[in-house]
Amino acid sequence: MKALYKFLCVLALCLCTGLSLAAQSGNVSPGKVGFTPMFVKTSAAVPQAAVELMEQKLMQVAMRNGVGSYSGRYVLTAKVTEEDSQTTATAPVQYVKKLAVQFLAIDMQTHTVVGEVSVSVTGVDKSPERATMAALRNVQPKTAKMTAFIQNASTTIVDAFNRNLDNLLKTADFLAGQRKFDEALARLGEVPESVDRYDEVLALAEKICAAKVEEARKKAEAEAAAAEKQRIRDSIALAQERQWEREKDSLAHQRAKELSEQEHQQRMAEADKALQMQKAEFAKEEMKAAMEKEQSGEARADLIAKWKKWLEEN
Repeated sequence: MKALYKFLCVLALCLCTGLSLAAQSGNVSPGKVGFTPMFVKTSAAVPQAAVELMEQKLMQVAMRNGVGSYSGRYVLTAKVTEEDSQTTATAPVQYVKKLAVQFLAIDMQTHTVVGEVSVSVTGVDKSPERATMAALRNVQPKTAKMTAFIQNASTTIVDAFNRNLDNLLKTADFLAGQRKFDEALARLGEVPESVDRYDEVLALAEKICAAKVEEARKKAEAEAAAAEKQRIRDSIALAQERQWEREKDSLAHQRAKELSEQEHQQRMAEADKALQMQKAEFAKEEMKAAMEKEQSGEARADLIAKWKKWLEEN
């Protein structure tokens, strides 16, 4: 179990939670393969109420024989057929049901049966359905026959892995080379601990996990570098935008100042023009007054001259 524990630690490190081997670790004994209990009603001989009972029986068979799992590849199922059905001559009438329960171990990937065993059970009750249920309750999950069935199925699977292990290792390595790390580890995760060269499986799994971790590290670093570059670009763009805003504010202030100076100069020019106009008007008035004064003096002098001339003549 130490090797299995090491393998699970490696898989946990890689976050490969989907591997079937991790699921098999629940109740799988050394030297055996995990089976997922699964019952599907295929016969009218089995009432609907018996489906849950058969699921419980299959779970008991798997758990008590050390192969309980939820891996999904290897399934433990059962087929129920009615061998005989009778009634008793007693009152009240009792129904007697004799059933054949065939247990099957199936490889769902290859669709092959890797083990099977059949047991016969009988049940008696006051209705056919209750008699069927009574018969199914008599299925014993832990018997020498059932243990041999589980062991033989596990051996068949392990032998198949031993024969094909080279191909499986090559396939897993090839998938890892294509960066399909999870798929590669899933293939390795299907290998039972009891195969002859399980240490090679562990070694390759560790190698693939290390490659996956390294790729994740590089990806994280690349994403961090890209994020940093984007942050710098955003900072530069923000700084440029702020600089542009400052320049725009400065230009607006300068323009306002220029407009203010132009307005002041215009007002000064208008005031100077008004002053010049006032000066011109004042000079005009002065000239007019002077002319009027001058005209008044000439008239007086002419009158005096005429008066003198008249005096001289008279």
